[in-house]
Amino acid sequence: MGEIVAKFDAAPSVRLLEADGGGAVIQGKAGVKIDPLRVSADLSALVADPAGLAWLNTALRGGSQVANGTVTQTDLSGNAQYTLTIEQAAVTRLHVGPLDVTERRPATVEVTLAPSRSQWTKGKGKVAGAANAKTKAMQSSNFRVKLDSLPTQRISEIGGIGGRRDDKSGAWACDTLELEVSMTDFDAWLAWHAEAVSGKANPRSMTIELLDPTMKDTLLTLQAQGVTILRADPGLSDGEVNRPGRVQLAVDSWSAK
Repeated sequence: MGEIVAKFDAAPSVRLLEADGGGAVIQGKAGVKIDPLRVSADLSALVADPAGLAWLNTALRGGSQVANGTVTQTDLSGNAQYTLTIEQAAVTRLHVGPLDVTERRPATVEVTLAPSRSQWTKGKGKVAGAANAKTKAMQSSNFRVKLDSLPTQRISEIGGIGGRRDDKSGAWACDTLELEVSMTDFDAWLAWHAEAVSGKANPRSMTIELLDPTMKDTLLTLQAQGVTILRADPGLSDGEVNRPGRVQLAVDSWSAK
């Protein structure tokens, strides 16, 4: 097989790393159910186009984005093999990362869509591939964090960047942010947690910058507002391994620029 190419009317064409689901399932008298469509893409490829960055920003904010589009599997010559056409697909989950200083791999974005209608068809003809915009690749290991005066230089892992839509209410909520923090810096985070327990801590703002391979230029900035601390657990050591502390943060909203 060749590539998986997605094209939605609210975003540029992009090559997908993975795609799963999205098909129609006949359930007898219950009618037809449409499975969620889960896709994963290289973050650099998505935001290289200004339309892709605008789409990511709106999706992170939980903005109402209902799109029509296609996901096409090609052969090695770029000919369409099979195409999934989806209609009125809403973003129900979006997740950037995780970021990890030990993982030398492209930074990714994972999205779950809930189509109202879908249909697989036999492909035909050449597929217009995703634009090959010249851009520096974002690595999951190359990031910088700023959170007011807290020490953030030795944060080694970040998970939970994104959010999801409630099935019943339709409200968008940010996921809990999970950090691994060096025990060298942990006391400052523990002090913030103690303030929160006593009801004295105010919400803060946070930025996560994804950097180029030289670690000098910022390629994408993710901004979190209304950040509060939920949990701070020290990394307990068995005398041989120095484990990092684990911190959980609540986030009111995300944006990207």
